Amino acid sequence: MKAYDEVEREAYYKQNFKILFQLNQFILPVLYVFIFVISLSLREIQYLPIAIVVFIHYTSM
Repeated sequence: MKAYDEVEREAYYKQNFKILFQLNQFILPVLYVFIFVISLSLREIQYLPIAIVVFIHYTSM
């Protein structure tokens, strides 16, 4: 029974690492670009969305 739990834990670990890697490598950079485009179109810096994305980015490392 413990071996099954270890295998299941390892599978969850690999899945979580993959999700975190995708978040850091693809999704968050796209959000930075999206916020930049919104800021350019509104001609106003969007401080709160930038702060939220930066917080998520650096707490997920």
